[in-house]
This record gives sequence, structure tokens and C-alpha cells, in this order.
Amino acid sequence: MRDYKFWTTSEILALKAGIIPAGRTLTACRRICSRMGFKFPGKKVIEANSELLKTIEEKENKNAKHPHD
Repeated sequence: MRDYKFWTTSEILALKAGIIPAGRTLTACRRICSRMGFKFPGKKVIEANSELLKTIEEKENKNAKHPHD
């Protein structure tokens, strides 16, 4: 049996918002959703949110390098 890492409250809230927590697989996310009794957001929503997060991180990095631009 694999080592089981317990889910934290912040990871569950992120999953409800459609963001896969770091270090979790889609299968693990689907299972915890079914166990907790809420609907899995879906792969398309998760991919869209991950793209949005990447864009935000890129803008933050750009602003950190050039704060007056």
C-alpha cells in the first residue's frame, strides 16, 4: 500500500474551487470528492484554472522585476 497523505482543509477548498492541489492526481481528487459528497469540478475547469494561475504568476513575476513599468 502506498503512503497516504491526509487531505488538508485548504486542499479540499482549492479542489472545490477547481484547482488541483500540488502533489495530487486527478484520480485522488475524484475519490476525495466522492467521499466528501461534492461534485468533481471536471478536467476542463481544472485545466482552465491552471492556465489562469500560470498567467497570474507570470504577471506577478514581471511586476516584481519591473515595478514601475
